[in-house]
Amino acid sequence: MPLAEAVGRITAKAVTSPIAVPPFDNSAMDGYAVRLADASSGQPLPVAGKAFAGAPFNGEWPQGSVIRIMTGAPVPAGCEAVVMQEQTETQGDAIVITAPVPSRTEHSSHRR
Repeated sequence: MPLAEAVGRITAKAVTSPIAVPPFDNSAMDGYAVRLADASSGQPLPVAGKAFAGAPFNGEWPQGSVIRIMTGAPVPAGCEAVVMQEQTETQGDAIVITAPVPSRTEHSSHRR
């Protein structure tokens, strides 16, 4: 059936994509990629790098630090959560997390 004639109709079964788009886990928000152990420390965490959509973070990610991440950016290896920027406070070149941090599996910021 032509698409223009499908308006108001309902499919008989679910329509699913044969491919994952995007083909990687990506951030659903601007914020900071963290490891849960680092996030629960309560200490200021230095920003070790940045990840943008189209320009992922490719450097070494030291323990005890965070990666600044933007919406749509690939999640760096080792990331266990993305903390919204609104749930942080800046202290120089570091951030302090000001809210509980759910893991990525508890969040919608990962591919299903």
